[in-house]
Amino acid sequence: MLVLPLSDISSQGIEPHELAEFLMSVYREFLGKSEQAGFVGWFYAWLDEMSGTLRCGACRVASPSELPFSCALKLVDIPGPLAREVADSNYRSGIPADEFQDTDFNVDDDEKSFTLTVFVRPLMRPA
Repeated sequence: MLVLPLSDISSQGIEPHELAEFLMSVYREFLGKSEQAGFVGWFYAWLDEMSGTLRCGACRVASPSELPFSCALKLVDIPGPLAREVADSNYRSGIPADEFQDTDFNVDDDEKSFTLTVFVRPLMRPA
């Protein structure tokens, strides 16, 4: 897994198109390593607002719908939409103080209302 703090991305002045290019290069690196290791699965990247990070990983699942998330997913095969979400995130410097409040947390309601954008691409052995 690769974990990139949003604060680092923001402080470097990285533009969304640059981040999208970077995410494609990370995918290509994962693809090369997976081919060497005979790994078959999926590369995926997502914005983790709770930790203020952009995360990339690989998972040995048959389809992206089996990725280890318990919320609705918006699966994209190009990194642009995810890069734009990172650029627009209110969590680049941590959780804003005005979001800290008492809440009656109900997991079922939260899972239904939240959709996570995930940049996903296959990692497969060459034919």
